[in-house]
Amino acid sequence: MPTRVLHRARPGSMVRWRGSLTGAWLACMLVSGFALGQAAGGPPPAAEEKAVMSAPAEMIEAALDDAANRSTTARADIKVTSAEAVTWSDGSLGCPQPGMMYTQALVAGYRIVLQAAEQTLNYHAMSRGRPVFCPAGRVVAPVQGSSAS
Repeated sequence: MPTRVLHRARPGSMVRWRGSLTGAWLACMLVSGFALGQAAGGPPPAAEEKAVMSAPAEMIEAALDDAANRSTTARADIKVTSAEAVTWSDGSLGCPQPGMMYTQALVAGYRIVLQAAEQTLNYHAMSRGRPVFCPAGRVVAPVQGSSAS
């Protein structure tokens, strides 16, 4: 597993670096309202922008793409409410379908919540793979007090 180093860019924003800082592969995930090219001394993000962000950028992008297809909201207008590492209580990933059976083991993964106009869209994922849309009526909360890292 690659080394993870967290670097605080400014209060209220954080950039996560994956891999070796001196290696050829260096990917960063933007979190908490921080954008490339934004001056570190700029104004702090608004309160509504301070969402929990720890899901991989690729998962967030996949969820945004799907949300744009599901809703009538333009992709650029869809907001990421939260994207956090969680532990699901079983193989349903917090989105059980009636009549299905699931493995009864804790599963490390992510929960991504998007806001498209007045519609809240929930996406659940394992620690690897693509996030899956979970209709509001089937959403089950992750295990309390633990998160996947």
